[in-house]
Amino acid sequence: MTTSPRRSLPVRLAHAAVDPYRGLPPALNRLLIAQAIIAVGHGAIWPFISLYITERMGVDVVVAGAINSLFFVCAAVGSVAAGMIADRWGRRPVLVVTVLADGLTLLALGWAPTLPLVIAAIVVSGLVGNASFPVTQAVIADAAPEDRRSVVYGLNYQILGVGWFLGPVIAAPIIALAGLGAVFPVAAASIVLASAFFWRLPETLERGAPATAGSERGGEGLARLEPGGLTAGSPGEASELRAMAEVRGTASVGPVRPWYRDRPLLAYVGLHMLTIGAYIQLFTIFPVDARDRLGMATGAWAAILALNGFLILAGQGIVSGAVRGYLKPNVVAAGVLGWAAGFAILGVITGTPGIFAAMIVLTIGEMMVFPTQPAVIADLAPATARARYQGALTMGGSIGNALAPLVAGAAVASLGGGWWLILGGLLCGLALLYVVFGRLAYRPPAATPPDTVAA
Repeated sequence: MTTSPRRSLPVRLAHAAVDPYRGLPPALNRLLIAQAIIAVGHGAIWPFISLYITERMGVDVVVAGAINSLFFVCAAVGSVAAGMIADRWGRRPVLVVTVLADGLTLLALGWAPTLPLVIAAIVVSGLVGNASFPVTQAVIADAAPEDRRSVVYGLNYQILGVGWFLGPVIAAPIIALAGLGAVFPVAAASIVLASAFFWRLPETLERGAPATAGSERGGEGLARLEPGGLTAGSPGEASELRAMAEVRGTASVGPVRPWYRDRPLLAYVGLHMLTIGAYIQLFTIFPVDARDRLGMATGAWAAILALNGFLILAGQGIVSGAVRGYLKPNVVAAGVLGWAAGFAILGVITGTPGIFAAMIVLTIGEMMVFPTQPAVIADLAPATARARYQGALTMGGSIGNALAPLVAGAAVASLGGGWWLILGGLLCGLALLYVVFGRLAYRPPAATPPDTVAA
């Protein structure tokens, strides 16, 4: 009897990282390439935005927190509006318009010479900058088979990690040579380029049913290549859409409640609001605290962010494969516990090296939380309301992001590192609530038989 040769550990890890993503619809390739380009632009700008505002405009951490909050209030409005429009008019036009506007607004933000103009640019950037998130998440729900949806969201987050790795790496030498303001034109050009990839994305919105009707909860939409159904601009796109139809099962159609009356959705969005509001402080308030309390240099923060992106790039596929099959709210709870541990480390360290150790723990939590959150919402959403449900999730995160800097700016000013210990305790409580949600309010969708294809 012959046996296959044993593979080395690096080879096994490489297969574990790649295998879950084989055989996905080709249409997702364009989406992921565009996501990577956008992430590079955002990764070069947003981790430094509080430093940019405080240094250029001469304001303190409390004012910087308020400006960040304003951005996320606008992002909440923009994400809900984008989800509603994308469910009615299609995914592709919303993606093209919002991403193009995002790039141009970032260019204006880097040029703005006064604080009122900076605030005006922040308002517009908030409205359009987050608008593409729920739509891209809806495209994944449209195109990916349910049993592999979580790993596709993991791949999407891994792609975003590429941007968060490359963005700070690209920004660091530009900042050293020409200052923070010089990064904005580079980031804007990157994001404008991404709109061209979205232009070539086949439309994935199912138009066979009215916007107020959809599949039963947990069912999959029926992709049809017929008049009024999914549209394609070329024979190649038609082939891609036909491939999507073959991996997405049939669904029963019936009336569904508006998203704002769906109690499980609202409960989960509330948890998400609190959780992301806590975590975003790592990128909005902590850099200023670390600079003032721990003596961290801007270049060191760029290196820490690059570590975050590298870990996601190298490990997301492994983590997604490891948690596949577990109840999704429990996976989120485990990741939130990782965040609690990471913030506890930030509360007790006395120098910059400890931030690197905390970032490793925090990033492991990221790789469980962020890809799984939209997968839970995709399970809750009817097929014809996916963008709206994802918009509700993004809205919840944006509201949390808006409130958190206001609270954290004042808390850090009075408590210093003690605030991060308190935040770690709050995250432990939220992790428990995710477990409760999984037991009481979440029902995983029934598996689609492997031989079921769209008619």
